[in-house]
Amino acid sequence: MLYPGPRSRSLRAMIMTGLCAVLCAGAAACAGDAPPVAASSAPDTTDTGPADAPVQEDTSSGPAACESDAACASALGELTSCAVARCDLFSGQCVIANRPDGLGCDDGDSCTSNDFCQSGSCVGGVSVSCDDGNACTEDSCVPGNGCTYEPREGDCDDGDPCTAADHCDGSACISTTPTTCDDANVCTTDTCQPVVGCVYTPNEGSPCDDADACTQSSSCSASGACVGESTVDCDDGNPCTKNTCDPASGCLSSLTESPCDDGDACTDEDLCSQGTCAGSTLDCDDEDPCTIDECVVDVGCTHTAFEGPCDDGEVCTENDTCGVEGLCTGEDVDCEDGNPCTFTTCDLVVGCTITELIGAACEDGDLCTVFDECGEGAVCISGPAPTCDDGNVCTNDTCDSAVGCVFTTHEDPCNDGNPCTENETCQEGFCAGSPASCDDENPCTTDTCGILTGCAHTPNTKDCDDGSACTANDLCDEGSCQGEPVDCADGNACTDDTCDDALGCQNPVLANDSPCEDGDLCTLNETCQGGTCSWTGATLSCEDGDDCTMDLCDPQVGCSFPSEPSCLPPTAWPVINELDYTQPGADTSDFIELLIVGEGTAIMELYALELVDGASQQLYDLIYLDQSAEHLVPGDRILIGPPSIANSGLEGVYGIVVLGDFLADGDGDGDAIRITRNGEELIDTVSYHGVVNGYNEGEGHIGADSSLLAEPTALGRCEDGQDTDDNAGDFTSMPPSPGETNICSN
Repeated sequence: MLYPGPRSRSLRAMIMTGLCAVLCAGAAACAGDAPPVAASSAPDTTDTGPADAPVQEDTSSGPAACESDAACASALGELTSCAVARCDLFSGQCVIANRPDGLGCDDGDSCTSNDFCQSGSCVGGVSVSCDDGNACTEDSCVPGNGCTYEPREGDCDDGDPCTAADHCDGSACISTTPTTCDDANVCTTDTCQPVVGCVYTPNEGSPCDDADACTQSSSCSASGACVGESTVDCDDGNPCTKNTCDPASGCLSSLTESPCDDGDACTDEDLCSQGTCAGSTLDCDDEDPCTIDECVVDVGCTHTAFEGPCDDGEVCTENDTCGVEGLCTGEDVDCEDGNPCTFTTCDLVVGCTITELIGAACEDGDLCTVFDECGEGAVCISGPAPTCDDGNVCTNDTCDSAVGCVFTTHEDPCNDGNPCTENETCQEGFCAGSPASCDDENPCTTDTCGILTGCAHTPNTKDCDDGSACTANDLCDEGSCQGEPVDCADGNACTDDTCDDALGCQNPVLANDSPCEDGDLCTLNETCQGGTCSWTGATLSCEDGDDCTMDLCDPQVGCSFPSEPSCLPPTAWPVINELDYTQPGADTSDFIELLIVGEGTAIMELYALELVDGASQQLYDLIYLDQSAEHLVPGDRILIGPPSIANSGLEGVYGIVVLGDFLADGDGDGDAIRITRNGEELIDTVSYHGVVNGYNEGEGHIGADSSLLAEPTALGRCEDGQDTDDNAGDFTSMPPSPGETNICSN
């Protein structure tokens, strides 16, 4: 808040005078300015209470008139540290106000610091820290005196790790006892360092005793441990003792009864007994009669081969001898007795054995018996006479005991079993005849003969003649001659077209007024007149009552009702893509570019381009778009303009030639262009140089062109074909690009 000085008081007097004039309305009391109130020069003797008590406004001696805070400070005298003298703006009297909360002050207590004002009182802040960091003093704070430090007794820590039993003496921490650092390890040197305390340095390499009877050559390691360098060898060289080591007593030996080796190659199964290794005598007999068996102490069993007679112990061998390989071998005994009715073998126990083969096949020596077999007593018994039939009807079959079957030829009649031959006779042992005839006198079968089936008559598809004048192109079909019916139609609806098997086609004229059909499905009530089908003038009505169908009649098909294209919703349509209505200079290069969008095909005879004057909202030109092409597809473009632009020669671009300056310049209220379908449906519309109501999409027009620019410009959609129904957003100014993609980047 700003407190008023002398100028502020004069202003206040003026305000009060004016207010008084309004209220008093000419009273004598308001005739002049109120006299100024003088500040008292007497000192303020009012008791303000304790130093930290809230300050209240002093009114004990009556308000002192004032003109500034400085005058009030002098008039009110000394105040507490959290009070300040102010001159009141409205009353013109000196008042005592509180200093802002949080303002620094001094509460008079030496045991607090950072004192601050709170609601006009000086409040103590944080307590003063009296810690002197000495464990041998008692630290405290006495108001008025401040911090005090009294010596104390008891334990303390002098900070030296190499002393023990530290205690307070006066205000000092002392010790007379050194720290003991002995770790009872002979492998370390123990010392004490003032900073780190006890230090144990390894005596690496010094001899020591690790108290282990199973190690030897013990010494101190780098880590301060006593380590034995090697293990004591407790092996006593006796395989029949188990040697171990006890860390307390040393090497120990105990007897075993385990397998062992006594070192003698002529013993085996060696075993420990009472501390001694011994084995039984080795048996070197290899049971081979062709070797000499003995045992050599350092070698073991040996088997020396020899040559000479021997016995291999086999009854089925004879003349046994030992060979150079040391093996006893003999020749097989021959047990064969020459009788086909016995089976001879050699048994390994009894030798040769003979078994009668009763029922086995044998040969009795007579070629006119077959299936001879062995009987009791190992005798061959003759079988039945053989069958000497050779299956040939042209031989006589007999049998001779010395030579067997005999087959003698003859020339009698025979049957060779072939259905395709006839009149067969035997000739030099073969039955032969002449070929049989299979002709069935049917031209529509192919006649053959098969050995298994005889004559066969297979239908064919050869040309034939069925004998009828009413058929043509006769062909064999499934064994019979079939022809196609002759077409006797003479093309005259007024003749009776018939056919006679003998005479062929007959075409007599029908009587006059006979109904006929002239072949045109769109005519009615035709009749024959003098052999000619005449049309009376009646036609078929194809009216279906639907305005959205085309009612057509085709002489070959009759009525058809295709959809009227103008009634179908378009799948592809033109939009206004770019225009240039004014150019620098002669202004003879106006053009409009239309772009086909959507999908499918656009039928251009349904579309027209309307040019609208903005002021009158009347057409000033109408351009039918089928002048460009009958049908266009998405991506095709139409250029409307002078020949130099419309006849671009670009692929997919079609032109409509008009005068050079055919577009209104948009002066005044702006102008518009729109595309309609069927003369009614609005497809696209834009207004330029100003909004033309009813001819604009969105709130703004597409923009304005200028003939004053150094370079020509046009108004076009960015991107090509973009149509969001907002002319101002879809179109932008760009370099002209008739027939090509719009140049949006500029």
